[in-house]
Amino acid sequence: MFSNGYLMTGCQTFTGMLLLASAVAKLAAPGKFAEAVHGFHLVPVSMVPVVAWGIPASECLLGTALLLAAISRQFLLNLAAVPAMVLFTLFGLAVAINLLRGRKKISCGCFASDEQSEISWWLVGRNILLVIVAMLAAGWFGGGSLVPYLSRLRRLDAALLGMAILLSWQLVSNIRKLRIYNVVFAELDGRI
Repeated sequence: MFSNGYLMTGCQTFTGMLLLASAVAKLAAPGKFAEAVHGFHLVPVSMVPVVAWGIPASECLLGTALLLAAISRQFLLNLAAVPAMVLFTLFGLAVAINLLRGRKKISCGCFASDEQSEISWWLVGRNILLVIVAMLAAGWFGGGSLVPYLSRLRRLDAALLGMAILLSWQLVSNIRKLRIYNVVFAELDGRI
């Protein structure tokens, strides 16, 4: 049912779209993301603008390369998953360092979030999971250079699966917000 190439294509699409969506959100609100970078207290203040620009630029480049890898079956593009693994590892380490410092009430900077919600070990776990997905996208668990040929239709099917998983991931990540909005809407309905 699922071949190594199918799984790899789905993971490339998932990771590529996740990185692109994250980059677009950060580039749309650069000030919010720069505040989040500053809030982590991991880079000198003078480097915050460089890091706040460099992260979304890297995400955009890597996301585009991974989507092209999912479409074109070119092995060199699969290597874009390796720097994606590094990014996810660094994001997880940044959260872990701040948690160990006792600093929980900071914005994670995910998708340029302006929330001052608490970071948690869940974010570290989520980034570990993203590293594993990026490893699958690189073909590390199935011999990426030996990925069997997939027809265009199977590649499209795998890419759609990757997109569906990403959308599900985002829905699950935002269930808390949806519940809060539901309470607000219910209160508004009661006032009208």
